[in-house]
Amino acid sequence: MRLRNSSKRSLPKRVRFKLPLWLVTNQILMIYEIKQKTPLINTKDYPTMLKRIYRINFQS
Repeated sequence: MRLRNSSKRSLPKRVRFKLPLWLVTNQILMIYEIKQKTPLINTKDYPTMLKRIYRINFQS
Protein backbone atom coordinates (compact mmCIF):
# COMPACT_ATOMS: atom_id res chain seq x y z
CA MET A 1 0.00 0.00 0.00
CA ARG A 2 2.84 2.36 0.72
CA LEU A 3 4.21 1.92 -2.77
CA ARG A 4 0.88 2.82 -4.34
CA ASN A 5 0.62 5.94 -2.22
CA SER A 6 4.11 7.10 -3.13
CA SER A 7 3.45 6.56 -6.84
CA LYS A 8 0.24 8.57 -6.60
CA ARG A 9 2.10 11.36 -4.81
CA SER A 10 4.79 11.55 -7.48
CA LEU A 11 2.27 12.22 -10.26
CA PRO A 12 1.05 15.67 -9.09
CA LYS A 13 4.65 16.71 -8.51
CA ARG A 14 5.38 16.12 -12.18
CA VAL A 15 2.36 18.15 -13.20
CA ARG A 16 3.38 20.95 -10.86
CA PHE A 17 6.87 20.88 -12.32
CA LYS A 18 5.59 21.23 -15.88
CA LEU A 19 3.69 24.43 -15.12
CA PRO A 20 6.64 26.74 -14.25
CA LEU A 21 9.01 24.86 -16.56
CA TRP A 22 8.94 27.57 -19.24
CA LEU A 23 9.82 30.28 -16.72
CA VAL A 24 12.62 28.21 -15.25
CA THR A 25 14.07 27.36 -18.65
CA ASN A 26 13.85 31.01 -19.68
CA GLN A 27 16.07 31.90 -16.76
CA ILE A 28 18.41 29.04 -17.67
CA LEU A 29 18.52 30.36 -21.24
CA MET A 30 19.41 33.86 -20.09
CA ILE A 31 22.19 32.54 -17.86
CA TYR A 32 23.40 30.28 -20.67
CA GLU A 33 23.47 33.13 -23.18
CA ILE A 34 25.37 35.34 -20.75
CA LYS A 35 27.93 32.58 -20.15
CA GLN A 36 28.38 31.77 -23.84
CA LYS A 37 28.02 35.41 -24.92
CA THR A 38 26.13 34.17 -27.97
CA PRO A 39 22.35 33.94 -28.52
CA LEU A 40 20.94 30.46 -29.00
CA ILE A 41 19.99 29.38 -32.50
CA ASN A 42 16.53 27.89 -33.14
CA THR A 43 14.91 29.37 -30.06
CA LYS A 44 11.53 28.21 -31.33
CA ASP A 45 12.75 24.61 -31.38
CA TYR A 46 12.12 24.12 -27.69
CA PRO A 47 12.84 20.37 -27.07
CA THR A 48 16.16 20.22 -28.92
CA MET A 49 17.18 23.49 -27.29
CA LEU A 50 16.53 21.97 -23.86
CA LYS A 51 18.47 18.84 -24.77
CA ARG A 52 21.40 20.96 -25.93
CA ILE A 53 21.43 23.00 -22.71
CA TYR A 54 21.11 19.99 -20.40
CA ARG A 55 23.76 18.12 -22.38
CA ILE A 56 26.18 21.02 -21.93
CA ASN A 57 25.31 21.50 -18.26
CA PHE A 58 25.57 17.85 -17.26
CA GLN A 59 28.59 16.89 -19.35
CA SER A 60 30.78 19.79 -18.31
